[in-house]
Amino acid sequence: MMYLLDFAGTLFDFAAFEEYDRSRSSGPYMPGELSRFLYPDARSFLIEKGNSAMIVTAADKIADANFMQSALDGIPRIAVMYTNGVLKGAFLAPYISMYGTSPIFIDDSPSHLASMTQECPQAQLFEMRRDGRWPVIHALAELPSV
Repeated sequence: MMYLLDFAGTLFDFAAFEEYDRSRSSGPYMPGELSRFLYPDARSFLIEKGNSAMIVTAADKIADANFMQSALDGIPRIAVMYTNGVLKGAFLAPYISMYGTSPIFIDDSPSHLASMTQECPQAQLFEMRRDGRWPVIHALAELPSV
């Protein structure tokens, strides 16, 4: 089974990072400096899955490679695909068959999930919600009774 995972918001606490980044002086990120912003389950999942997991990020490789290296420091065998702003479905469509009959794709962005639905219908899609701003329900029966 191949897992294709979004980075910001799915594996990496981008909101906490932004707060931290505002308080620091500019300059390159040191090795491991950003690894504290990986969600704890993300680190253990990536280590456990190894070559069966790949990060697919909308980031620009030239601009963000140092950022990713710092965040993923200490996690062996993890591949990263940079879409450079291209919707992930369009980006992955030419490659998706290489990842088995039904790879699992996890993202927190509805636009990337919709793109995957259109371009890569064989993938199993999961929406990640880590923000906790609002409760998530899947049916009206889950609403609290008054």
